[in-house]
Amino acid sequence: MSISVVVTNYNTKDLTLRCLDGLARHSAGRPVQVIVVDDASTERLAGVLPSGVELVQNDVNQGYVRSVNIGVRRATGDVVLLLDSDACPVSDVLSPTVDAFAANPRLGALGYHLVDSGGRPTGAIQPEPTVLGLALGQALEARFSRWIHRHADGRFTIHSCALAFRRKAFVELGGFDEGFDFLDADTDFSMRMRRAGWAFAMNDDVRIQHEGSGSPQATAKRVVRHHANRWRLLEKHGLITHPALLRGALALRHATELLWLSRPAVLWQGDPATRADKLNGRRQLMSTVWKSYRS
Repeated sequence: MSISVVVTNYNTKDLTLRCLDGLARHSAGRPVQVIVVDDASTERLAGVLPSGVELVQNDVNQGYVRSVNIGVRRATGDVVLLLDSDACPVSDVLSPTVDAFAANPRLGALGYHLVDSGGRPTGAIQPEPTVLGLALGQALEARFSRWIHRHADGRFTIHSCALAFRRKAFVELGGFDEGFDFLDADTDFSMRMRRAGWAFAMNDDVRIQHEGSGSPQATAKRVVRHHANRWRLLEKHGLITHPALLRGALALRHATELLWLSRPAVLWQGDPATRADKLNGRRQLMSTVWKSYRS
């Protein structure tokens, strides 16, 4: 069974080189096709990649999701290991991956144990999203995750920062849905793959260093994108059965958050710029809630 590795890059040359170095050091000499998709970076990779690495250079910026599809279309392996540029293997990932897919012909996707530079877990999976989770918001969803996802029956999705999948399954599903931007494309892929009958697994013995990208609530733009993509995901999978009710719940939450953030500045203990950004984000959400968060 053969394996290909696809690494996406956008102005992260040093991280990409570190990723490729970690992959080479822990490959145990296994022959492997390695493809780097550069999404029209200003930092050029031509001439600096290790020998044998295939460089796919996008002429114009295509975005993460389309870059993944471009890279996988170039792959020839039975299995594809997809890595973000900042996901660096710190143990052998290729042999255990090939062994897992060879042992189970219905295995569609495999995740790994992601850690930060101190060896602490950074999270590789999440439960399948729910309408209640969107209505409550990310903070409350995280706090009450066990109760919200109590009927999930172990259904989880694997983050694409370090994800292996059977190329046959990827092709059958049509790859990543390019209607999503970076957010939720991997979640949608996992959900479609599971519903198509493919099995999922985690290999916690394989370590990949990935610091994590932080909360989707980090900026006003990102929080609006999160809601737009999450609504689209839930709608696509037939999980929004009462859209008017959900819009009302979201509008109530955003209005409450806006009022809370609008309190006198003397009551705000954080950074003023952060407060201003959060206020801007809630105002944008209020203006788009009745449009189902479609961008």
